[in-house]
Amino acid sequence: MVRGICVAAACIIGLGAVAIAGDADLELCKSDANNSDVIAACDRVIARGNLSKEDLYSAYYERGMKRRGNRQFDQAISDFTAAIAVSPKTWAYVARGHAYAYKKDFARAFADQEKAIAMEATEVTYTGRAMDLIEAGAYDRAIADLNEALRINNKYLYGYLARGDAYLKKREFDKAGADYQAALQIKPDNQEAKNGIKRARAHQTN
Repeated sequence: MVRGICVAAACIIGLGAVAIAGDADLELCKSDANNSDVIAACDRVIARGNLSKEDLYSAYYERGMKRRGNRQFDQAISDFTAAIAVSPKTWAYVARGHAYAYKKDFARAFADQEKAIAMEATEVTYTGRAMDLIEAGAYDRAIADLNEALRINNKYLYGYLARGDAYLKKREFDKAGADYQAALQIKPDNQEAKNGIKRARAHQTN
């Protein structure tokens, strides 16, 4: 808010500067970076109180993603819950489900993932639930979800990577290696797939 008495031109310049600063904070908040400066930018965006519904959702969602990346799971869950209250979108349920799974609160995790699938039954949402099933040690159920994800989109990189991880956990090393190889066919420089192949081969030779 511009304080004091000013001529029209000065007020316009001042208000423009506020808008530009605010937009810069939002862009920083939505960036891939994750440090205290980025989270502080999200804090400032949320504190402004004059955001569109879409921008407020984005600020809560992005801050939640960064807090989850920092293993601040309770704070992340709070942000995803706030994002859902603003706009109940699929990806906030997926993200909150993952945060619950990291806390080993699998009942809430699966409830969120099932909500996401009910909203949008895509390769991404099936893979989201599968990742939480892997975290819970329910490998067969995870593989069933990943089979469905790959039926929907047989070029979905993360479906192959996640199914490879599930097979690796089950000690089905040939199947794990095949999925990691399939991932490399989609993205030849993917390091996660390369590392998976190495792990599968190491187990096969032991």
